Amino acid sequence: MAKKKRKKTTTKGFEHSEELYGVLLILAAILGIGRYGPVGKLIASFGLFLVGTGYGIFLLALFIIGGYLVLKRQWPDFFSTKLIGLYLVSIGLLIIMHREFVLANDGSVGLIFQETMNQLLSGFNHIMTTGTVKDLFSVGGGIIGGGFAILFDKLFSYVGMNIVAWTMAGLGLILFTGFSIVDLIQNGLENHREKRSVVRSEKENKKLEKQRESSVIISDGNSSDEKEEDKKITITSIDDLKKVGEKKEEPTKEEEPSKTTSSPPKKYVLPPIDLLEKPKGKAKASDPKVIEANITKLEKVLKDFGVVAKVVEVHIGPTVTQYELEVQSGTKVNKILGIHREISLALAKKDVRIEAPIPGKNTVGVELPNDQTAAVSFREVLEKIPLSKKDSKLLVPLGKNIMGNVAWCEIDKTPHMLVAGATGSGKSVCINGIISSILMRTRPDEVKLVMVDPKKVELSVYNGIPHLLCPVVTDPKKASVALAKMVREMERRYEEFEETKTKNIATYNAYIDKKNEKLPESEKLKRMPYIVIIVDELADLMLVASKDVEASIMRITQMARAAGMHLIIATQRPSTDVI
Repeated sequence: MAKKKRKKTTTKGFEHSEELYGVLLILAAILGIGRYGPVGKLIASFGLFLVGTGYGIFLLALFIIGGYLVLKRQWPDFFSTKLIGLYLVSIGLLIIMHREFVLANDGSVGLIFQETMNQLLSGFNHIMTTGTVKDLFSVGGGIIGGGFAILFDKLFSYVGMNIVAWTMAGLGLILFTGFSIVDLIQNGLENHREKRSVVRSEKENKKLEKQRESSVIISDGNSSDEKEEDKKITITSIDDLKKVGEKKEEPTKEEEPSKTTSSPPKKYVLPPIDLLEKPKGKAKASDPKVIEANITKLEKVLKDFGVVAKVVEVHIGPTVTQYELEVQSGTKVNKILGIHREISLALAKKDVRIEAPIPGKNTVGVELPNDQTAAVSFREVLEKIPLSKKDSKLLVPLGKNIMGNVAWCEIDKTPHMLVAGATGSGKSVCINGIISSILMRTRPDEVKLVMVDPKKVELSVYNGIPHLLCPVVTDPKKASVALAKMVREMERRYEEFEETKTKNIATYNAYIDKKNEKLPESEKLKRMPYIVIIVDELADLMLVASKDVEASIMRITQMARAAGMHLIIATQRPSTDVI
C-alpha cells in the first residue's frame, strides 16, 4: 500500500511581529548608547567587540532598522545597492582603523589576534565596571575589522591592504550616493561646449551689429529717404491689409522657431471603429431543419431509456447549441447524466455535454456541437459593449457565450488573469483581443502596457505603440529585470498613496482631479495610469530565471491590484512546477 503523505504544518507568526522586533531594536540601541544598567553596558560591550571604535554607529544603525520596522511593518532589503555600498564603506573603514595592529605586530596572525582580543577584553571590563569607554581608538576595528585586516594583509601585503581598503570605501560611497564619475566628466564637457557656443554666438552678434552700423554710415541721405518712402503703404480697407500680408517675403530663420514653439500639443485621438473589418454576413451556425431533427432524435433517445422529457427552448451559439429539456417530475438527474454517450451515438455527435440542472431554472441543458462553426468578428463584439461600462478603461470583450451573447470582463475587477490551454486552443487570440481592446478604447496616459514575449514573434508586432512603458521584452533574462522594475513601481505607488492619504488608484486619481480644479493649466498634476503586464509564455521564463521571475510575480499578484497594476499570464502548461 502506498504511504499516506503527511501534511506539512505551517506555523504562522503572531500579528505585528515586525513592529515588536522594531521596538526591541530601538530599546536595545537606546540602552546601549546610554549604557544604562548592566544590560545597556552589555549591549555597548557587544557593539565594541564587533566593530570596535565604530560601536556608536553600529548602535545607531540598530535604532534606524528598528524605526523602519515600526513605520513600514516589514524588514528592509538588506541587499539593495545602497546598503551594499554602505557595507563596503564600513568594511574599508574598519580595516583602516585596525591597520596599526598589523603594522605593530609585523603581520603575524597570532600576535594581531592576541593583541586585538586583549584590547577588546580590556575595553569590555572597563565598560562593565565603570560604565565608560577607556580609550576608544585603542580597540581598532573590533573583531570584524581585525579579521578583514588579517585576511587583506595576507592577500595584498600591508601597502596593498591600505589601497584596497580605501578603494572599497570609495566604491561603496559611489554605490550609496549613486554618483557616477563618467556622468560628471560628460556633464563637464557638455557645459564647456555650451559656454564656447555662447561665446561664439556673442561674437557673431557683435560682428552683425558693427556691419549694420557701418552700412548706415555709408549710405547717403537721399537713398535712405527713398527707402522709407518705398516702405510706406497706405491702407484704406481690410482687403488691402490681406494683400500686404500676401506680398510679404518668407519668414526669416529667427521667426520660424517661434511658430513651431507656439503650436499647441496634439491630443491623442482614439482609433475609430471603422478601422476594423465588418463581419462578412452572418454565418448560420445551424439550419432550422437540422435543429428540428435533433429535437426529435433527442426526445426519442431519452424515451427509449425511460426518461420522459420535452425540449422547451433552444439556444444557438457560435459553436454549440443548447437544448433545454423539461423533465417529468420524479425523474432522477443521474439517469440523464448516465446516458450522455448514448445520446452522442444517436445524434452522431463527437461529444455531448449535459448541464443538470441549468442554474436558476428547473430544466436540464443538453449541449451539442454545431456542424458549422460561426465566425465571431472582433468588431461586432467590441460594438456590443454595454453603455453602462463605456467609461471602464480595462473592460475587454472575450467573445460570445453559448447563448450568443457577448462575454466581457473587467481586468481591474479580476484582478489578475491566467490564460491557459494547449496549442491551437485560442490563447494568442485571447491575448491579442485584450491588447487590441485596450488600444481601441484607452489613451496612453490612461493605460500603460508591459509585454514579455519569450517566443519573439507573438507580441513583437506591438513595438512602437504609444501605450508601451518599454519595448517588448523578448530576452527571458531581461524579463526578470522588467518584472523587478514593476515591483519597484508598485512600491513607489504605495508610497504616494501613503503621502496623499489614499487607499488605491481610484481614490488617488479622484484626489488629483479635485486638486487640479484649483490649479492653473500649466501646474496641473498628472493622473496615475493603469499598468497591464502581459507575459505570453511563462514556462520559458521559469526555465531560465525561475527564482527572480517567481518572486516578482508573487509580489505583483499579492499587492499590485490596489496600485492599478494587473498581470495577465499565458501558458501551455498550467501545472504546479510552472505556476
